[in-house]
Formats: sequence, structure tokens, C-alpha cells
Amino acid sequence: MIKAYFYGKQLVPIEKINEEVLKFTDDRCLKMLGFTDTDKVPRSQYMAGCDIVVPVENSINRTAFSALIVAMLDTDKVMIAKWVSRKNAAPKLVVLHPYKAPKFECLYMNILPTVEDIRDYQFGSLIQSTNPQQQAMDNFVDALDLDEIEEEEGIHNDANTFNPTLQYFNQCVIHRIYNGEDSALPEPNQTIQEQSHPETETLERANQQAEELESAFDLIEENKEEARRRQRRVRLRDIVLSGANAEEEKKEVLQEVQPTEEQAVPEMSAEDKQRKFDFNDEEKVDKISSMNPVRDFDKMITDREVDRVEDALKQMREIILEFIRHSIQGDVYEKALDCLKAMRKACKDNDEAKVFNDFLKELKDRFSIGIHKGFYEIIRNSKIGLITKDESFKSNVTKEEANEFFGFTDELIEQVEEQPEDKKDKDDDMFDQIE
Repeated sequence: MIKAYFYGKQLVPIEKINEEVLKFTDDRCLKMLGFTDTDKVPRSQYMAGCDIVVPVENSINRTAFSALIVAMLDTDKVMIAKWVSRKNAAPKLVVLHPYKAPKFECLYMNILPTVEDIRDYQFGSLIQSTNPQQQAMDNFVDALDLDEIEEEEGIHNDANTFNPTLQYFNQCVIHRIYNGEDSALPEPNQTIQEQSHPETETLERANQQAEELESAFDLIEENKEEARRRQRRVRLRDIVLSGANAEEEKKEVLQEVQPTEEQAVPEMSAEDKQRKFDFNDEEKVDKISSMNPVRDFDKMITDREVDRVEDALKQMREIILEFIRHSIQGDVYEKALDCLKAMRKACKDNDEAKVFNDFLKELKDRFSIGIHKGFYEIIRNSKIGLITKDESFKSNVTKEEANEFFGFTDELIEQVEEQPEDKKDKDDDMFDQIE
């Protein structure tokens, strides 16, 4: 068996002998790279667990370590370092926070993500709540605020709150010691169990708010059996589906996991099984046609076997220019605009901001004057601007520069909508009809 690694969307096989040669080698170390302000490293970026760094047991090391801790606390700084846990292990980028107590000093070490660790997953937008719904939720949270409840001292004190799992384990061990290994396990201790549930007084206090919350939202009980069925159908293919044809492809995936009556009765041969679970049965697109360019472009961009992003962007650029040059009184400007929107979205999602920004500047230089000035005005009115730093870290364009590009004084609004089906599709390629 040979290992393979993803390079973009392509799998590159690496034999074991080559893997040893290409493997990154380094000695075990914790090397300081520099310092930065504490508020510049948000806790949301921490990965994995937390480790503690302490000095080696001698007075010189302790003195130097203590001086470092005090200096970092005084200046409100954290340390950025490279950490290699053992020889030839993968290096990690870490942040170290100082901590000082009367009898203990240390650095808390957390792993930070690199560019390769960032995953840009696409999720559907959440349904916006209404003002009454938001108010009902605020009231419910306030009603369960423990700081506002008059209670006996120490009920919610961390020092008096036990771990129910560990307590029940200890309870079972003691029970088996006195009653033998064959005895049935006891019920969890009632006192410990109560700490896992809200107090009666708290629930009664929030009862009215809970009823208001229930009436504010249209709550539907989920069918557990149907949910389990949907969960079994989820595949990696569902996650990577994107583009205008995502819903149609997703339906095809769900149909594949539902065998027909003929398939369910006889036993499937090895060849049939291979064909059933092969994703190569869908139409492959390696060239964008002028008849339905957005659909072809989306298929090339989302190809899961071959990385066609660069080729797709080049072809889409030529298609847009063809539409503009062969347009008669702007009859295909709308189609060219849809292609430009699709190209912008793809460049933003695939870190190709420079490609789109350079092309948009080229369109402005070529068509802001002349017989195709109308297309430039359509772009300007649609406010399809340059991809900014806020949209892609690969871009070096600010919001102000994007606004100035078309001479806008107000904030540029991106209007990249879901691509509609082309209204002027014809049986034959439209350029075949141009003599």
C-alpha cells in the first residue's frame, strides 16, 4: 500500500523511500520567535490541549525564568515560539502565556494554527430571529442567571461541585469491595445527581419565561428515525458539493444510497459493487461552452479528481471576452455579467483574488470607452467590485480602493447572487451561428 497526499484537489502518491527523503527533520526544541500583545492572539485560535512550561530545577534557571514571567506580565505580552516535541516530529507554532502565583510560576503553552490548518467551509445562512423572539430568549437567559438568584452560600461554588463521573466510579468501586464483583451496580448518589440538573427553585423562577419562549418559536419535534437515516447518508461528497448545481447533485447522492427492488434481492458482483460506489459516473467537463458557461465552470471548479481551477478561470476569462466582442447592441451582456459573477465567487472561494482583480482592471481599461462601454456601465451599476482583504487574505485591495475603482462614494455592496438558468439557451452553441 502506498500513501497519497492531497496537493490542492489532486492525490499525489508518495512511496516510502521518497517519504523518508521528503520528511522534515528537526531536533527537539522550544525556540522563541518573538513577543506580541496578548489581545492579538484570540483564544478561539487555540488548538488541541494546553501544556505547562516550567524551568529546570536550579537557582539560575529559576531566576531567569521568573524575570521573564514578570517582564511579560508587566508589558502584557505573550511569547510566540516553535515547538518540536521530539526529534524529527512535526514542528508546531505555539503561544505561551505567563502565570505567576505566590509559590508557583509557569508558562501556559497552546498550539496556534498555520495557514494550512484553516478550513474555509461553506455553511448556509442562519434564519434571522425576530425582535419578539430575541426578547423572549433574553428574558429566558436572565431568568436562569445564577448571580441573580438568592441561594444558600456555596451551592454553586466550584469548590463544592463534584465530577459526577468520577464520583459514580468511586461509588461503584466501594460497592464492589463490600458486596462482591457479581453484585449489581448501585444507583448514582442522589446528592451528586442533583448537581447535574437545574435546581427546582431555578426552574420555577424561569417557568413563565420558558412558556413565552416556546410560544415565540415554532418548535417541531424531530423524527429520530429519519434523522438517523439522514446521518447514515452523509458522505464526504456532500460536504464538497458547491455551485449552482449543488442541490441537484445532492439529490443524486441520496438516490444512490437507496437501492431499487431489483438491486436489493440478488447478490451484487464485485464489478457491480465497484461500479455502484464509483464517483466517475458523473459527466466530466474540461471545456467551458458558450451555451451554458456557468454550469460548465462550476463543474470544473468543483472537480474532485483533477484540480481544474486555473484552467477554468482562463477559459471563463476568454468566454466573457467573447461575449462582449460578439455582442450586438448588448444582447449577451447579461450572460457575460452572470459569468463574471460566477468567476468572482470562485476566485474568492479558491484564493485567486489577484486573478479576478487583474481581469476586472483589464475590463475597465478596454471597455470603459468605445462601442462596448455599455457593458462597463452594467458592471459598475451591478457593483461587482474588486475582491478586498476582508473577503480574501490573498488580496491586497482595501475597501477604500475598491470603492474608488468605480468612483463610488458609499460602501461597495457585493451582489453575487445565485446564478439563474440561462434564458437564451439554444440547441446549438451560439458561436456556431456567427459567421
